[in-house]
Amino acid sequence: MIFFKMRVFLAVLFWCFTLTLKSQTITGIVVEKGSGLPLPFANIFVNNTTQGIATDEAGKFSLSGDFPAQIELVASFVGYVTQVKAVSFEGKSKVEVIFELSFNESNLSEVELKAKRDKSWERKYQQFESVFLALPDDPYKSEIEILNPWVVEFDKVNPDEGPNYLRASAQEPLKITNWALGYRMDYYLQDFRLLRDGSRYFGQAQYEPLIPIDTQEELSWGNARQSNYHSSLRQLNQSILLNSPDSIYFSLFKKLPDQTDRRRTNDFNIELNQTIFPIQKDSILRRPLGDGNFRIFLNERLEIHHIDKPWPNDYYNNIYHPISWIEAPDGFYDVDRNGTLLNPTQLVLSGYLGRQRVARTLPLDFIPKPDFQASDTKSEEIVTSPATQLNRLREKVWLTLSKPYFYPGETAWVGGRMLYQDAFLADSLSRIVHVDILKENSELVQSATFPIQEGKISGGLVLPTEM
Repeated sequence: MIFFKMRVFLAVLFWCFTLTLKSQTITGIVVEKGSGLPLPFANIFVNNTTQGIATDEAGKFSLSGDFPAQIELVASFVGYVTQVKAVSFEGKSKVEVIFELSFNESNLSEVELKAKRDKSWERKYQQFESVFLALPDDPYKSEIEILNPWVVEFDKVNPDEGPNYLRASAQEPLKITNWALGYRMDYYLQDFRLLRDGSRYFGQAQYEPLIPIDTQEELSWGNARQSNYHSSLRQLNQSILLNSPDSIYFSLFKKLPDQTDRRRTNDFNIELNQTIFPIQKDSILRRPLGDGNFRIFLNERLEIHHIDKPWPNDYYNNIYHPISWIEAPDGFYDVDRNGTLLNPTQLVLSGYLGRQRVARTLPLDFIPKPDFQASDTKSEEIVTSPATQLNRLREKVWLTLSKPYFYPGETAWVGGRMLYQDAFLADSLSRIVHVDILKENSELVQSATFPIQEGKISGGLVLPTEM
C-alpha cells in the first residue's frame, strides 16, 4: 500500500510539472505613484532570471516565456523605489500587472557619497564582499567585481532584542560582472546583516549573459555553469522532489531528533550509525501546494555528502568530498518545480552550501545538461596557502562558571562560547567541548562533554557527593 501511494504521488508530481511548462504572457504598465504619469524605459524583469524588458514610451510592457506557476516580477526606474510583485499563473496563461513607483527621496548626492568613503568604510566593504560576493579563498573571488561600490552604505544596528549587527544598504542596484560564469548582474539589495556568528542577505537579481570573445571562453563558461549547478541546493531539491534514486551526487544522513551533535571522533566510519544515520530521499515528505510549488518537510538537521566532487575536508579525516548541513527552523521549506528555494529565510545552510555566494549563483532559467559529469574541479580549489588555511582553523574555548566554588553534590553550571579565527569556518571545526575535573596531582576525578551550538556552550556538571 505504501509503494502504491508513492507511485500515485509521483504521477501527480510529474503531471503538475507538465501543466506549468506552457508559455505565459505578462502585460502591464509602470506609472509614477500619485501623479499616474507613465514611466518610459523602466526596467521590468523576472527575479533571478535572464528574462526582462523595458517599458515603451507609454510605460507599457509585454513579456512572454515559460514561467513557473509563481514568480516575482520586479520594476525599477532610476530615482524611484524598486517594487516587487508576486505573480501567479494558476489556471491562466496571461496576467496583467500595474506598478506604481514612488520617488526615492533618500538618494544621496555624489558629494555626500565621496565624503563618507574612509578607512572604516573600506574595512566594512571588505567584510561585505566576503559575505556577499565570494569567500576570500574562493578562486572566483578575483573574477567577480562590483563596478559601483560607492553606492553601498553601512551602519551599526543595536536592536532592543538580539545581538548587534552590521547592516549594508544600497540606493541603486549593484552592477556586478562575473567573468567566472559569464554573467552581468544588476542586484537590488533589500537586506544585508552581518552578525558575529552568521550573516544573511537577500534581494532581486537580473542576469545578462556576457558575450564570449571566442569558442574557448564560451566552453569554459558553459562548463563552469554546469559544474556549479551540480551539488547545488537546487539540484538536491530536484532530486528530492522527483524521488530520484541515490546517485553519484548526494548521500544524506540525519541524527535522531532528541540528540545533540555528540561526535567524538573525526572518523566517518566510527560515527556512522552512532551519531549520523543514512536516509533515503523517498523518506523525506514533500507535498504539492496546489500552485505549482512544493513543500519539503524537514524535522531534523540533514548532513549532506556531495560525493561527486573532491574537496579538502576538515570535518572527517577519512572523507574527501564536501559536506553540508541544512535545517528548517519551521520544520519545512517551499520550492518551485525547478527546486529553487522560494523563501531564503526558511533554510539555514552551513558547510559547503554555506560557502556559496553571489559568485556561484545561476539564473533560475538556467537549464542543466542531464548527462554532464562534474569532472572539472579546478574551480573548486581553495587558493590560500596551507599555512594560511591552518591559521584560519584556529579556535579557542572561553568558559565561565556560575560561581567561584562548589560543594560536593552541587551542580556546576558551565557557560561560554567559542572564539574563532575565522567564523565562516565554524561548521568545519569542533562540535563538542570536553571538560575535566582534576586533582592537584592531575588525577582525573570527573569528565563531561557539552555540545557547541551556534558557537555557544552551556550545560551542567553534577559533582560527586563523595568528593
